[in-house]
Amino acid sequence: MGRLTEDMRHLCDEIVTLHGARQALRSQLAGGHAARREDVSEMCVNFSETRSRMAQKARKARLAFLSDLRHLVAELRQQNQIELAGVRFAWAGKRR
Repeated sequence: MGRLTEDMRHLCDEIVTLHGARQALRSQLAGGHAARREDVSEMCVNFSETRSRMAQKARKARLAFLSDLRHLVAELRQQNQIELAGVRFAWAGKRR
């Protein structure tokens, strides 16, 4: 009977030790989960800020392009009008 009692005591000690290790692992995982949640939240905020900055830069670039395009078109129209005026004079047989 002594051997069986000793084996049962060792088994009980192992169960208690493993239970404590499992509890420690669970608390460690829970702490890691909270840290990951904070990291993901911070990363989402950073993504949002970066996306906002990129959108602002893209908008400024589009507006600058459109402004340049407007100026270019205005210059081309003015040159075209000058050339058309010259063509009208030439067709009318007049000289400048």
